Amino acid sequence: MNFERILLYGFARNNYELIRAAMEELNCAPENYDFSTNRKEAFEQCRRLVPQLVFAVWKGDEETISFLRNIREDIRSPNRSLPTIVLSPLKKVTDVFKACEAKVTDYIILPINKDDLKIRLSETFQRNGLAAMTENTSNQDWAVTTQNMGWKDKPEI
Repeated sequence: MNFERILLYGFARNNYELIRAAMEELNCAPENYDFSTNRKEAFEQCRRLVPQLVFAVWKGDEETISFLRNIREDIRSPNRSLPTIVLSPLKKVTDVFKACEAKVTDYIILPINKDDLKIRLSETFQRNGLAAMTENTSNQDWAVTTQNMGWKDKPEI
């Protein structure tokens, strides 16, 4: 099963290629990728195009957090349970908590390689009832995931 549409917010080309490759290897690449770097435009895309998943790159700016909050809290949001995955170079516990307060589905620390990203996405999809999309996940992948949950470095406090 594939996603029909994914919104990528704040993405540079290299991060897009990483997401695309991981999703293809998980056999759940979307038919359409939509891009935005503007909070209002991205929220409007969520309303108009109704993606099934949102990836957002967050570097500590309030605009990204505001966009993610709007997905969950704005009365005009078409899907308040839309899965949102943040990719961020920020690894302080306070940064992770700030993203969690915006009710993100998962927080992935950058840099990350494709294989580790596949494991994290598989785990996220499994945890959120999208397990049918992760048919290529091996038992070995799950063992690695449960051991380190993708946190290569200990978060800074």
